[in-house]
Amino acid sequence: MNLTLKKSDLSAILSKASSVTENKATMPILASVLLDAQGDTLTVSAYDLEVAYVGLVGASVTKPGKVAVSAKALGDVVRSLPEDEVTLRQEKTKLVVTSGSAEFRLSTTNVEEYPALPEGVAGVGFSLDGLALAKVLGEVAYAQSHDETRYSLNGTFLEGLDGKLCATSTDGHRLAHVELPVEGVAFGGVIMSRKTSALLRRVLVAGEVHVEVSENAVFLTQGNEVIVARLIDGSFPDYRAILPEVTGVTPLDRKAVLSTLGRMKLVAEATTWAFGEGKLTVSAMDPDLGDVHETLTVDTEAKVKVGVNGQYVRETLSSWVDDYILVQVIDDISPIYLRSSRTQTSWAVVMPMRVK
Repeated sequence: MNLTLKKSDLSAILSKASSVTENKATMPILASVLLDAQGDTLTVSAYDLEVAYVGLVGASVTKPGKVAVSAKALGDVVRSLPEDEVTLRQEKTKLVVTSGSAEFRLSTTNVEEYPALPEGVAGVGFSLDGLALAKVLGEVAYAQSHDETRYSLNGTFLEGLDGKLCATSTDGHRLAHVELPVEGVAFGGVIMSRKTSALLRRVLVAGEVHVEVSENAVFLTQGNEVIVARLIDGSFPDYRAILPEVTGVTPLDRKAVLSTLGRMKLVAEATTWAFGEGKLTVSAMDPDLGDVHETLTVDTEAKVKVGVNGQYVRETLSSWVDDYILVQVIDDISPIYLRSSRTQTSWAVVMPMRVK
């Protein structure tokens, strides 16, 4: 292998590939990227047996070849190089990386040990803007569970319903849901892993991305990049069953609520919301630190008091851009319903908490 390419191009693609590689994997080869130089292209692949990333970048190839090398080591080296032109050359068990007067000789791994990359899947196909998909996944990412004992909640539930792509995440304490109109989309629910969602949010850019969804895998293509990922095998809870009947909502200034909750967390995340007489009084108390109270003027006749986890609400409102959000609080034991006033297609449910 012998090729020359731009440092900026190589660094960008290695950064994305490194989101897949596993530094603590049981198979050391999974910490490597596979470099394949052919024609006028360098193909960079990363695979952890769950998610595969393949990216192509233009290069001047004088000798084709294939090599596996540590993703972290190569990425660190490339970012440190002094010039924008980089040469990669294979010498027996070493990958020689040169730029200007700098030369690194990195150890390589036998490419025969690298697992075969998954092939594309035949499934339900649709296309949409890459940034729009990344935004949808980002709006619900905060509610994904990190509890490994609840495997089916460790990701985002996707479904195509009535020409809308719906994304839902929950950890059992709060739930986030968003809908995006997508022409021709129609498929049953599948669960995309937390890692796949994070990779897509990092990789996808403006421009069309084509998606194929099968029973157990999702295949995405955008420009010169391909991602194939296994889906989580499990049953996602019937999230619509916990959605309260919306009978009346209270508009709240999103930034004002975020600001208030930011001050509450200096004392405690467990807050009390008391609605009454056209006001919302938010308070928090800690036996060791003290207490804090703040009142917001609201347009509501509701009279109810409920315990709220301030962090959960902050994470929801931080994912939206509305000036105002809509809130429904029925009583102190029912789920708290939040909805975006701008789109009407983003909503969240937060379970109430007991506050001493």
